[in-house]
Amino acid sequence: MKRWSLVLLLIVIPLLGDEIFMGIGSSTKGTPQSAVKEAYSTLPKKVTPPDLCIVFSTVEYSIPQVVNSLRNLTGPRTKIFGATSCVGVITPEGFIIGKNGSLAIMAIKTDQIKFGVSGVAVTEKKSGFDAGKEAITKAIKNAEKKGKTPKIILISTTPGIEEDALKGIESIVGTDVPIIGGSAADNEIIGEWKVIANNKVYNKGVVLTAIYTDLKIGYSFVSGYKTMDKQGVATKTKGRTIYEINNRLAGEVYNEWCEGNFSEQLKTGDMILGPSAFTPLARKVVEKGKVKFISIHPARINPEDHSLDVFAEVNEGDSLFTLKGNPEILLSRPRSVGMAALQHSMIKPKEIAGGILIYCAGTMLPIKDELGEKGFSPLTQLLDNRPFIGAFTFGEQGFYKGIGSKHGNLMASMIIFGKE
Repeated sequence: MKRWSLVLLLIVIPLLGDEIFMGIGSSTKGTPQSAVKEAYSTLPKKVTPPDLCIVFSTVEYSIPQVVNSLRNLTGPRTKIFGATSCVGVITPEGFIIGKNGSLAIMAIKTDQIKFGVSGVAVTEKKSGFDAGKEAITKAIKNAEKKGKTPKIILISTTPGIEEDALKGIESIVGTDVPIIGGSAADNEIIGEWKVIANNKVYNKGVVLTAIYTDLKIGYSFVSGYKTMDKQGVATKTKGRTIYEINNRLAGEVYNEWCEGNFSEQLKTGDMILGPSAFTPLARKVVEKGKVKFISIHPARINPEDHSLDVFAEVNEGDSLFTLKGNPEILLSRPRSVGMAALQHSMIKPKEIAGGILIYCAGTMLPIKDELGEKGFSPLTQLLDNRPFIGAFTFGEQGFYKGIGSKHGNLMASMIIFGKE
């Protein structure tokens, strides 16, 4: 009898360990401590304590207090990844917005995935490139996978360093590893954003999760805009400012392409983030024979020189195109990005464990009142009501096979974990 008991035990343990458990909790309680407590208390018992916690929070809450409260509940072994989100957060319940703040927590517990989480601050002496390079090196070590390449990388940075951070990461893992994520956000573009790695909160930095698994993982990176016939070449640029298109003042060219919609802002220099969300630019990327269009969000036409500030780097010689969107296109995007992620790895609805959604804040704000019902409900149905968590970001990162990982604006990206 003892021999048979031992054999049965050896059979049962691996079977139990083969499962992946994911849970989601959210809250709009008035304090970070009470919000974390409520969100964590709604997680299924089988996912606690988690191997990984993903937390997205709005900036009304003290983010260090959010992290401390979450750590007290999870214990020291749980790895924590997170970032701040604009206005609200996303769960299968829809668009979660609270008067005093909102947050969501996703918990993952499984023997089928190894996670490595790390974060690195960007300083005067440490560039975004250096931070990205150091962060992925530390994340691989944290996953106890030294010398092995992750299957996929989940990233969040603070705005302004995204391109450099991606290059730093790719200097270690190459350009064939998908890097998916979004830039931290606040509610008013005033620099209150934060990113989180384990017990640390960064005002300016790179955080990421290196993911190792044999399970199916689907991912996608989409904009969904229609390309219009207006196009030109960036003939003078510096970083995220376009000075000239086709050797003419960039703000004037863009205004003409948009049929004079920004004539007043040419004089005042007022922000154009809201209306330009429906008429963004796109940068044509050609690498290794592959062609992709990455959308760019115009932010402001400077009245002094009529240059155009945008939220992604544009290089001299880049081909620029105008894009056209409408509320229906933006509302359909949550489902379309989810569908693309499922199709990527041929994950069937019954095989879905859960997912992570990144949705641009710039596309959220013009359709905020309709997004919960018309945008996220179809995604929840598509994912068969499985757990997912989402943030509204100030920049999105995604992967194109044959090209590598890129930073864009007004886009959406998604990761979906399969059970098999």
